[in-house]
Amino acid sequence: MSMVFRELGLCKRDLVRENQMLTVKESQVVEFLTSNTGLANAIAALSGVLVAFLAFMASIISLTVSVKALKGQQKHNILSVRPIPEITVADYENSLRIKVRNNGNGPLFIKGFKVIGSDSIKSSVIACMGALPNDRSWTHFATDLESRVVMPGQFLPLLELTELESESSFSECRDLCRSWLSGLECALTYSDLYATSFEDYKKSLSWFGRNIAS
Repeated sequence: MSMVFRELGLCKRDLVRENQMLTVKESQVVEFLTSNTGLANAIAALSGVLVAFLAFMASIISLTVSVKALKGQQKHNILSVRPIPEITVADYENSLRIKVRNNGNGPLFIKGFKVIGSDSIKSSVIACMGALPNDRSWTHFATDLESRVVMPGQFLPLLELTELESESSFSECRDLCRSWLSGLECALTYSDLYATSFEDYKKSLSWFGRNIAS
């Protein structure tokens, strides 16, 4: 038991000695700074500059992260409403059809539409067609496509020729229409909600020529 008390006494003396040493060192530092006020002021000024610099760097890093996050969000917003145009064609024995379809997630704004032939450029497919035999009318056609809007998953018919009930001369009209269409190419200029400029979408209609007898 006496040994325990002796060890406690030694520990207490060590703690007192260490406290005295710390007190002496603190007093020496205070005395040194008091006698060298210029150096103390310089250290304080440098400390202030260092703190201000670190705060400035933290602000720059925070601003950079915010700008990158904003650009990433803006890119995501644009992609989430991007239109994807497609000109679809159908060539059946009893029907011919051409449509502009929007396969994207946002509305398709048509800024321009051209139909390029061998010797002319028109603003619609119907403008490149001739007169059908026997004053046959077209089932459907579209003109003035500029400023039209195609919503996601929807389509805009460009031209359609479908056989009528009990029509005997449809094959003549169909084959004539195929020959007119096979030499054309469509070019669509479009944009999205953010007025983004995209490369023109182009579609050749040469597929209609595969069934034309040589």
